[in-house]
Amino acid sequence: SFAAVQAKAKDAKLGVEEGRACRLLGEVLSRRRGPNLGGEDTEVDDYFKQAMRLAHREDNMELSFATLCSMGAHAARTGDIDLAEHFFLQSKTLAQRVLSSSEEGVAEANLALCLGQEKARHSECVDSFKKAIRLQQGHSGNKHKAAVLHIAFATALTSWGHHQEAKGELVKAVTVARNCRDKRSELRALLKLVKLLEFSLKDATEAAKYRELLRRLNGVPEDRIGGVENGLSDVAEEHLCGLCLLKLPEGDTPEGRLTLPCRRHSFHSSCWEAKPSEVGCPECDSSCIFIVDS
Repeated sequence: SFAAVQAKAKDAKLGVEEGRACRLLGEVLSRRRGPNLGGEDTEVDDYFKQAMRLAHREDNMELSFATLCSMGAHAARTGDIDLAEHFFLQSKTLAQRVLSSSEEGVAEANLALCLGQEKARHSECVDSFKKAIRLQQGHSGNKHKAAVLHIAFATALTSWGHHQEAKGELVKAVTVARNCRDKRSELRALLKLVKLLEFSLKDATEAAKYRELLRRLNGVPEDRIGGVENGLSDVAEEHLCGLCLLKLPEGDTPEGRLTLPCRRHSFHSSCWEAKPSEVGCPECDSSCIFIVDS
């Protein structure tokens, strides 16, 4: 466990490793407790403060940056958007001064996600997303993070009803993810793109094109994809497989249907077995909004 790592690092006087363990402990507790913390969470805050003290003592800028990102994400989860923005701005300033454009892109992206939660600041959010993506596409950027950012930007645009712009970002995400061989992000982008085309834009023809790409990526048998030329927009999303986006067998525990321990997401058993091994639940993967690693 992270607690055991922290204890061993402390005994061995490994300050940076102890700080990383403290940050991860705070991050795990924050994610587990989610948005229903109701005010201060002393245990989480204490872990982050300890990580920051160790980062300062060891003069480790990467640990300082990662801890600031985690503190901002935690503040956002508890509903304190002003505090979250404060931490993300601090991480951005630190990245600009002593780190790379990749870290600056992470900070800018987190700031965009924070700004997107306030309707009056949507234009600032858009500007931050575009800047974050440019930074990750640069020479010292991270193409995987660029794909993730295109998806996050599309998610924000979809929530505002800007469906055509969201489609454009998802198409870019598919291309970037494929070029850097990031199957997890490619899968997430294709799933969101097919859903957007089916349920929001009502374009069954184009949805079928991306559904075929999804089928190939997931290794779904070709004969299963037939019969959906007219779309599935009349089927509730909870009745669709989370990997191939085709109808699931009816009933609570029917043969051929797999429901994950999260109890929210279901799949055809054959789809789950055929998917790329590095891909987990695409729905749970996409629930982690803020980028907290450096």
